[in-house]
Amino acid sequence: MAWAQHQTDFYNKVWSSVQKVARDIGVSAEIIFAQLALESNWGRSELTRTANNFGGIKAVGDQPYVIRRTREVFNGVSQYINARFRRYDSVQEGIEGYGKFITDNPRYRPFIGATSIEAELTAIQASGYATDPQYSTKLRRVIDNMPFQNSGAGSATNPTGNSFLDSLQNGIIDFAFTDNGAQMGEIIGNATETVTGPFKWLSDTFTMRNGSRLISIVIGIALIIVAIVVLANSSDSLKLEAPSPVGA
Repeated sequence: MAWAQHQTDFYNKVWSSVQKVARDIGVSAEIIFAQLALESNWGRSELTRTANNFGGIKAVGDQPYVIRRTREVFNGVSQYINARFRRYDSVQEGIEGYGKFITDNPRYRPFIGATSIEAELTAIQASGYATDPQYSTKLRRVIDNMPFQNSGAGSATNPTGNSFLDSLQNGIIDFAFTDNGAQMGEIIGNATETVTGPFKWLSDTFTMRNGSRLISIVIGIALIIVAIVVLANSSDSLKLEAPSPVGA
């Protein structure tokens, strides 16, 4: 399902911060993104707009706060209450606040220690992060509608999920939009009419710049990328657990 514009705008606003927090605490970026999207109504809730609180984080002690009406489910009954929510000074601080909340609370240790998105969904539901009994189902729905499902990284325009591949792709794109890229495209010419699969973005990039299909470059780079992807995928099983959080 294609995203609406407000969903794409939200993604562009938070994704880099989400990736950083995901790496810091050791969970999948997709599930953090899904939580923030769901909790903030894709960045459109009053709490998010006025207090940079994307995760519905409650305030404790003398933390800065705002009072907002919220829906909770108690003993299967939905009701509205007024609650104190944490106020943050920026988008970055708000998303980092989510990460701190997770690591500071011992009840989220199973969530941090989970080794797959499915395990994370089960753990976050069991942790009581939200009182909604359908919380994990709703998170899964957000994740399934994302333009990629690669844990930890990626983007709406570049779903590689690997920072090295991101750099490689961006470097090639930069080259394609220089005079050198144009000259090389004209030298190689229209070697083929169509490049399909994961490398179509490369062909399309050069086509936009000089109308050429650089199949010979694609073949060479494809072999490198395939090897990197295989290594990257095989490393998923070696995911390091984050240090045990210090609970309040």
